[in-house]
Amino acid sequence: MRRSDIHALVGDIGGTNARFAVVALDQGRPSIICARSVLCRDHAGLAQAADAFLASTNLTLRPALAAIAVAGPVAGGAARLTNVAWDASEAELLGLGFAQARLVNDFEALATGVADLGPEDSVTIGADQPGMAGAPVLVAGAGTGFGLAGLVRNPAGAVQVIASEGGHASFAPVDDIEIEIL
Repeated sequence: MRRSDIHALVGDIGGTNARFAVVALDQGRPSIICARSVLCRDHAGLAQAADAFLASTNLTLRPALAAIAVAGPVAGGAARLTNVAWDASEAELLGLGFAQARLVNDFEALATGVADLGPEDSVTIGADQPGMAGAPVLVAGAGTGFGLAGLVRNPAGAVQVIASEGGHASFAPVDDIEIEIL
């Protein structure tokens, strides 16, 4: 299949659902052309789910790019998802015909997006706290698992996203009372 250089496959893969969309990249901010969610249990892996999604669209050109956020740690372009028995890799996505493919941790992707939000995109909960501009941000959320990522800014304003599998941390008692609680 020929490729479209102005379209990308994006995805958010959790333990239960694989959410996909094809977006147009030629209009400033990406705009959604088509989107659909599939159940992870209905597919053997990420590549099969992505391929099934693309086959279900009426697109005549395959997107040239794929950017997929997965629920699990990503290292060296590969991931073993935390709450579904899938291994995923950028290499297998390239095998589907994408010119470029990128896997990122799902909450790393969310924290990266938070960096682009302006004051009009958020609501303050509780009393406004002066001096909090530029403070570290924690992005947390529950799905099949519990995801966490951090976002910190250096004094020059540059953003660093810190991916985490903090939802898999265990209680580590350190004294007799905490051992009793355990």
